[in-house]
Amino acid sequence: MSVDSAMYDHLTADATLATLVGARIYPDAAPQGGALPFIVYFAASTEHDRHLAAGSGLASVSFQIDVYAATSLSRRSISDALFDRLHGYAGAMGTELFDVRSCTLEGPTHTYEPPSDGSEQGTYRGRHAAAIWHAESVPTFA
Repeated sequence: MSVDSAMYDHLTADATLATLVGARIYPDAAPQGGALPFIVYFAASTEHDRHLAAGSGLASVSFQIDVYAATSLSRRSISDALFDRLHGYAGAMGTELFDVRSCTLEGPTHTYEPPSDGSEQGTYRGRHAAAIWHAESVPTFA
C-alpha cells in the first residue's frame, strides 16, 4: 500500500469528514465543476531518512491538502475536522495498515477565490501542509 492510498482510506473513514464533504475527497485533482465542498490532496515530496551506513527505515512524505467550500464557515469546519483527524496521529493508517509513526498538520492558509464565471458565488479555500513519517523497508546489500 502506498502512503497516498493510506491517506485516502484514513480521510474517507472519518465520520465527521463524511458528514461535511460526503465522498468528495480526491487525490491529485477534483473533477472539473465538481460540487462544493470537497478536499484535494497530493504528495508533494518524499524524503528517506538515513544513518551514516544505511537507511533508517523511516521516510517522510509531505502532502498538500486543499479544502474548497462555498462559505467561510464550511471551510473552517472542514479544516478543523482535518486537524482532528490527522494532527498527532500515529498508528495503522488505511485498510492495509500502513505504519505511520507521526503526522503533523500545519495551516491552513485561508483564501477567497472570486467567481470566474460571472456568478456571485466564489470559493473559499484552505491550504494545509501535512508531514507523515512512516516505516519503510531498508534494502540490504551483499
